[in-house]
Amino acid sequence: MRAAIGCPGLAPIGTTPRGGPLLPAGWTGSISHKDTIAVGLASPSKSHTVGVDVEVDRPLVHDIARLILTARELEEIAPLAPEPRAREVLLRFSAKESIYKALDPYVGRYVGFAEAEVTPLADGTAKVALLLRDDEDPSKREGPFEVDVRWFRRDGLILTSARILRSELL
Repeated sequence: MRAAIGCPGLAPIGTTPRGGPLLPAGWTGSISHKDTIAVGLASPSKSHTVGVDVEVDRPLVHDIARLILTARELEEIAPLAPEPRAREVLLRFSAKESIYKALDPYVGRYVGFAEAEVTPLADGTAKVALLLRDDEDPSKREGPFEVDVRWFRRDGLILTSARILRSELL
């Protein structure tokens, strides 16, 4: 089966210096776990990276909206009743986690929650605006990137994934 999809022979999956999975050359991947569930996502690629996150779909003990959402995102969820609002915050948190995992191989640094705005759409995709730092030094500029986010809720879980491609590769 591995040969059919272009995967080399058995090789251990290592860990990057920042804690992500280290896959064979030509592969990208991500992992996530919560409570009693773990998920992994891998893809052959020389042009994109992927990220995945899983969350238990229940209200958090503390409201984290102001910690993880931008002012625009807070405005978007303001009209929602408490329970749908809490579920929307968790969905956006999960999407941002997936995005950050996919961004890490490109930027190699912690990406703060204010550096991405996510608007989940009813079709299971999301509109994403990256607000990455843009230093005066061109060698430190990050991006531009094309971001594709997918999400769904099922069986008490939220699963999100992100695929990121550097725009100059398009």
